[in-house]
Amino acid sequence: MSDGLLTVKEVALLLRVSDESVYRLCRSKHLKATRVGGLWRIPQESVDKLLSGSQATESSDPAPTEDMV
Repeated sequence: MSDGLLTVKEVALLLRVSDESVYRLCRSKHLKATRVGGLWRIPQESVDKLLSGSQATESSDPAPTEDMV
């Protein structure tokens, strides 16, 4: 895995969740992500922030709960 952009599969492995859970986190903006050529790419920094417990985005949405993943 690189220090730049990660695939959904790579993030799912890091978080130990399903690919669909990663897509859900991206769509709900709990993970900052971008679409490149129709595929989701997630910055490593966004995953690190989620794992450390801080907000991955600057929205006022609450952090994801266990039932979301």
